[in-house]
Amino acid sequence: MIRIAVCDDEVIFVRCLRDMVEALFEKQGMEFQCFVYTSAPELIRAHRKEEFQLLFLDIDMPEMSGMELAAEIRAMNSAAALIFVSSHSDFVFESFQFQPFRFLR
Repeated sequence: MIRIAVCDDEVIFVRCLRDMVEALFEKQGMEFQCFVYTSAPELIRAHRKEEFQLLFLDIDMPEMSGMELAAEIRAMNSAAALIFVSSHSDFVFESFQFQPFRFLR
């Protein structure tokens, strides 16, 4: 079972991304659980209780950026695959320090 988290402060976008992720995993016949978060602190609390294996992170969020969130996740010694999702392509090189699996625009 793959545990997936999607985090974005924009409710409509996070639901849309969740739907796309779920459709992809269902098409592949993979077992998964997908959770949606609209704030980084909320995701961190959930990740501490039971780690996610795959995280889709928005970079531009008000309380804590996706980069700060990735730093917290990596500080927990998490080997989770990180996928940054942002329209700000200028952050792509900065994201390398967190060894993301992908950067999606």
